Amino acid sequence: MTTINSTLALGKKALLAHQGAMGMGADNVANVNTPGYARKRANMRSVAGLRNVLGAFGGGVDLASIWGERSLFVERQMRTAIAEDENSQTSQQKLQMIEEIMGELGEAGLSGALDRFWNAWQDLSNDPNSLASREALREVSRRLIERFHSIDTHLKDQRVNIMQEIGLEVGKINSITTELASINADLARYSGNAPDLIDRRSQLLDELIGLTGATYQIERDEMVSVYLDGATLVSGIEKYTIGTTKLDSERIKLILREAPDRDFDIVGGKIGALFEIHET
Repeated sequence: MTTINSTLALGKKALLAHQGAMGMGADNVANVNTPGYARKRANMRSVAGLRNVLGAFGGGVDLASIWGERSLFVERQMRTAIAEDENSQTSQQKLQMIEEIMGELGEAGLSGALDRFWNAWQDLSNDPNSLASREALREVSRRLIERFHSIDTHLKDQRVNIMQEIGLEVGKINSITTELASINADLARYSGNAPDLIDRRSQLLDELIGLTGATYQIERDEMVSVYLDGATLVSGIEKYTIGTTKLDSERIKLILREAPDRDFDIVGGKIGALFEIHET
């Protein structure tokens, strides 16, 4: 038979559980526009009561856990799209810059300069003894050579800028993998029941895959493992660092610093596009 005290304790437990659920609901509303935030769900469970000769009496309700509403399948599809979008946008931006350098469109572009060059030759062939035609050919030739030199200088500058940009993005990769390994360690302490950490991990994976097109695996303990071009970047609390090494004054490659002989070919994401444009 229940007592007044046990009834009051049961009521208190129920109030605390539902108070926690209401607080979680308020958190959902407050973070409706927060990037990476997943709506949280309260999992209630019935608490076993005491048994005596008169039977079993329930122990009320308890707030067992809070989980984020996530679809692993949708997230994988979304991240594949993110990597493709970053790759195509980066390619488009860099090619537009190259187009501006070439100045291909219009009379002031390279095509116009070549047309004037060949027209000058045509005029000279029609009247080989014309001093005016010879001078005109000399002038358009000089301008065409200057245009080629200018294009060459700007394209070399663009290659250097892309190399520097790749170096900056590699630094971002290492920062992300370091934080992912730290989150893995925290998730292990909380037995995977830490939705805020999982929200942050989701943001980091979005960014990392957008940069590289890397693959990942969520383990049963909620830790994440990350792979790039067949090499492991994050495994449990361990993370591995990517570095760059110069092949010559205009080319670089990516290596695993823990194993310098292991280099990477990144073809996806933003960095994949940067390498493709750089090597074109």
